[in-house]
Amino acid sequence: MEWTSQKTKAFIGKIYDRVKRGQKQGSSFKMTIWEEINKELHEVTGTNYGVDKLKGKFNRLRQLHREFSTLLSRTGVTWDSEANKVNAPVEVWKDLYTKGRFYKNFKKNDLEHAYDVLGEIFNSSTTTGKLIQASTQEPPTSDEEREIEGDFLTKGVHIDFDVFDCDGNDLQELRNKRKAMDSSSEHRRKGVKNSIKDKLEAALSLWTNSMDARLEASKARTEASKAKTDRHKAKLAQATSPIIDPYSTEACLELLDSMEDISPKVYNNALGKFTNKDWRIMFIRMPSFRRKDWLDSLE
Repeated sequence: MEWTSQKTKAFIGKIYDRVKRGQKQGSSFKMTIWEEINKELHEVTGTNYGVDKLKGKFNRLRQLHREFSTLLSRTGVTWDSEANKVNAPVEVWKDLYTKGRFYKNFKKNDLEHAYDVLGEIFNSSTTTGKLIQASTQEPPTSDEEREIEGDFLTKGVHIDFDVFDCDGNDLQELRNKRKAMDSSSEHRRKGVKNSIKDKLEAALSLWTNSMDARLEASKARTEASKAKTDRHKAKLAQATSPIIDPYSTEACLELLDSMEDISPKVYNNALGKFTNKDWRIMFIRMPSFRRKDWLDSLE
């Protein structure tokens, strides 16, 4: 069961809807919610992945979002959210390649899925505004550091430190990058982010409606094809069934045998007449009293 781009988008739309409805508990969903998501996705895509595969895909999307967030946090890296394009000088990309192979994938393909939607799904800091310190770092030494780090995590870049470790240089790089942001740029990011979310929600809704329409069209085509097949089978059965001739020799014999007081001579003479189709038709079609007179004429 492969995950196509369209099916992945449908899956993201389903889990995003569940997050908006407050059904995510901790870092995942209850089993009953997973089963509902699987059923809904099956109806939309026609593929029954099962809960275990959905959970695996969910974790891979979480990892993808985490890696993209670390990329955006690097010095010299900018992101055009409208075009969904990551930009950085050549020397910055070369340095990033030495730190993680996944950076090269983002250089080539950018991020296929909606970053802000993934952020709302996976990043607890976007809803709580709290920073959970990396396991390799000492706790912040002042209230100012805590405020800077907590504020940074709720502004644009979605790095969740409860699931991601970074070394001392990386953490200092995040702090320096946050200090470089002025209030006007923050305001612009908020406006762009809200605009993007609205567009993404509208796109997800449009895509879901499109998938529903395609599913209905597919069902209609299936029913039409079945009806056509049934008609063909009926015609074929009719074509292969024996044709009953109402004026056959057998029909004439059956009628002759039902009559009384027929002498052997008349009977045999009638059999001779029945070899001719015209006589058979006349015998069957004539009234019963005429039929008896006709037989008497054969004496």
